[in-house]
Amino acid sequence: MTSSYKALVTEANFTSDLLESGVTAIGKANYASRGKYFEAFNSLSIGLERIGKLCLLLDYYIENNGKFPTDKTIRSFGHDLMKIYQKSFSVVSKHNLKLSYTQDLSDPIHQSILNILSNFAKGDRYSNINLLTEDGNPSDPIKNWFEKVDCALYEKRVSPKKKISIQFNANLFGECMKDLGMVYHLSETGEVIDDLTKSSFRTGMTEAIKKYRILYVAQIVRYWVEILRGLQYKAFQFSREQQIPWMNESFTIFNNNDAYLLTRKSFDRLR
Repeated sequence: MTSSYKALVTEANFTSDLLESGVTAIGKANYASRGKYFEAFNSLSIGLERIGKLCLLLDYYIENNGKFPTDKTIRSFGHDLMKIYQKSFSVVSKHNLKLSYTQDLSDPIHQSILNILSNFAKGDRYSNINLLTEDGNPSDPIKNWFEKVDCALYEKRVSPKKKISIQFNANLFGECMKDLGMVYHLSETGEVIDDLTKSSFRTGMTEAIKKYRILYVAQIVRYWVEILRGLQYKAFQFSREQQIPWMNESFTIFNNNDAYLLTRKSFDRLR
């Protein structure tokens, strides 16, 4: 077992742990647990960058007859997930890889998720601190997620009947509890939620879409897992002294169809 083999195994396992944690956290995030958004964004942005760069590393390895790229080559992509995706998309075509599931990430919701996570990695993770400094008007990743992902999922994936039920239950709860309780939170967009009807509606909305949040993020992970698997087979023919491990085995949970991914609430501790 070479040092290259061990390094790749360790990297794959570490990356898988990050992605499993991130997908689980995004399913738990809501206006009352805003910290879960940052937990999810942090794990997902790092994990997707690393699995994307593993794919680009194997692409270079194949194209250069079993030679690994320099640190400068990999670092040239920075933390830009959109740039890594565009390169990965061209790699699929170049190597004629056959993907069993998601063929690309051109869906507007996938693109919004990638953009938000890419911007988070490049600086939006400090949005709260930047607001206190002289750096202008920072982009809020939680607000962007709600407006560009959650609202889009609610419109696209939640049935009209379910939407009516969510609003009816929110109105009923607000009316029944108006003299018995109170609430005070900040919404994902930074607005004050001090109305029980509004808070109940937002809770119902989040409950209705959280499985789709998980699905769309898991589809993005699965896209790179499939690329990694395809490149891995091609890399074996150039591997010397067992340099390339079966890295896809670290990401087994993501190599499932959409119906299965929709049933998962937690991806942690599955291996």
